[in-house]
Amino acid sequence: MPKIHRLSAHDAQKIAAGQVIERPADIIKELVENALDAQSTHITVYIEDAGKKLIRVVDDGCGMDAVDACMCFEKHATSKLRTIEQLDNLSTFGFRGEAMPSIAAVCKVTLMTRSADTAEGIKVCVQENVIQSTDTVPAPFGTEISAADLFYNMPARQKFLKKKDTEWRHILQLMQAFCLDYPSIHFKVIADGKQLLHCPAVDSIVNRFAQLWDHTLSAHMLPVDAKKESGNLTITGAISDHQQFRFDRSGIFIFINNRWVKNFKLTNALIKGYMNVAPAGRYPIACIALSIDPTLVDINIHPRKEEVSFVHPVVVENFIKDTVKARLEENIAAYIRQPAATLLPLPALAKAMEDKTADRRVERDRSWQSLDTFTHRSSTTMLLPKQHPIKQMESVKTASMHMSGEPTPTYTPFNFDAPVDEKHKLEKQIPIPARPELVEGWRKKHHDFHLIGQYHNTYLLIEQENGLFLVDQHAAHERILYERFGTRFEDITTVSLLFPQLIALSAQDIVALEPFLSLLQQFGIHLEQFGTNQLKITALPIAIKDINMRDLIEQVVGWISEHSNLDERLLADTIHEKIRAQMACKAAVKAGDVLTLPQMNQLLLDLYNSENRLTCPHGRPTGWLLSLHEIEKKFKRKT
Repeated sequence: MPKIHRLSAHDAQKIAAGQVIERPADIIKELVENALDAQSTHITVYIEDAGKKLIRVVDDGCGMDAVDACMCFEKHATSKLRTIEQLDNLSTFGFRGEAMPSIAAVCKVTLMTRSADTAEGIKVCVQENVIQSTDTVPAPFGTEISAADLFYNMPARQKFLKKKDTEWRHILQLMQAFCLDYPSIHFKVIADGKQLLHCPAVDSIVNRFAQLWDHTLSAHMLPVDAKKESGNLTITGAISDHQQFRFDRSGIFIFINNRWVKNFKLTNALIKGYMNVAPAGRYPIACIALSIDPTLVDINIHPRKEEVSFVHPVVVENFIKDTVKARLEENIAAYIRQPAATLLPLPALAKAMEDKTADRRVERDRSWQSLDTFTHRSSTTMLLPKQHPIKQMESVKTASMHMSGEPTPTYTPFNFDAPVDEKHKLEKQIPIPARPELVEGWRKKHHDFHLIGQYHNTYLLIEQENGLFLVDQHAAHERILYERFGTRFEDITTVSLLFPQLIALSAQDIVALEPFLSLLQQFGIHLEQFGTNQLKITALPIAIKDINMRDLIEQVVGWISEHSNLDERLLADTIHEKIRAQMACKAAVKAGDVLTLPQMNQLLLDLYNSENRLTCPHGRPTGWLLSLHEIEKKFKRKT
């Protein structure tokens, strides 16, 4: 008996449709591209339940007559291609005649359209890719297509749709791409009755960035215009300058001959143009429109035409990288060549920098007054004046005696101008600094040791029997706070902001962040949506009240985008861990902060009581041992 049989045309069409339609954003892409090919100037997208329930696209394009309105649902029917030879010079989006039949195979579709030469419109209802009815109706000039109940007839596919906010992110990023690619067209997106995007036609790509994000971002966007004769290559668009970055790649849009593509190599080429400019883990915002000879690019290698292949890919990648690099260099050069009147004279500049550094140290020391963020315990701040190391040791010793209640020792002051032998005598009179009062665990763990003090305002030096142990104060405090942020939510002390802080984000970022607002509130960050594209922060934990909250929020959005392929629970756990680590990093003392002896003692005590005391949350070691044997080898005492 034969094992091979032919699928019915009906089932084959459903399977084929799955290659074109995987999620709601794919339907919107096909319908908006058709509207653009129809020379529309106004395109409005209505969405319900992130497109799962309904997608409706309304345009003012050329429309169709009754014959074309029915013909467009036929497989391989197209108005954009007559022969295969025309593939090399196509300037339109859809050309294979698969979009409408694919949508009609997995949705309940209603089409209403009217062309310029007809007085009435035509309404066509399609289900299971079969026309159910056609009617003559009053209709405005243009086309309106509704696609309802995505995958209603394919339950297995329907259950694989992502949660609402994930589908929303795909839709909004797609619409951002259309807005950037066609700044001369008026786009609107209305979701569940609420307007999310409203982008009237503008005369420049920079103004489009202002509509999609905000004027703060647009002020940092640099227009780009470059041409390469060989291959007939041109680049237009805009890129962010050396001061504006995101924490993910979702702000990078690349277009090939007016088609948005997702090409890893092209994106990397753009990022390479920012080499030595972008901080680690940060990415630019960019809209690059590449125009290339159609015979040198293949846009038909992907069912949804999202990827492209080039005849000379290295030439294209280098052109993008070199163009970006040159534009950044040009901007930085112009920035440096500011009029001399705007720059401070060198002495004044040095004084300003010194004052700023002093203010920073004082502010950081105040934050240490509540080192233990959760137990409302504060330690007395004692800033020791900068002095000779031995005098510093004397001050530390005296401070330690006062704190422990011991009598302050008396000894002859050290004379730095005395002859060498007298110095040697006097030095012996200075008692070795007393051991800090740390928990017994530290003593048992490291045997006998002395806390020498702080080196380079960054490392705590501990003398041990077997060597010199160095503790990185930032890494250690980061580990301490990370564990506390994870286990004692109910004890987080917050401070209400007298003036709530407003953070402007794109509609896409707002949608991405919304499901995680309650998670941020667990960490003491109270924020809510304010308008369509702003967040309002009303309260913060004391430990992070002075940090740049915009950076933290944008970092969270970046993580959500980066890990969007995870399931809901795993994504929430991942974001939870990353927020903990980032908050700990922001709140921890920094390299360069001056610590008092009680603060050093408290830090070591808290580090010892931490479960994973060996590394910070990012994997850096909290301490490192310079063994006595290694020291003696350096001094040629041992081999």
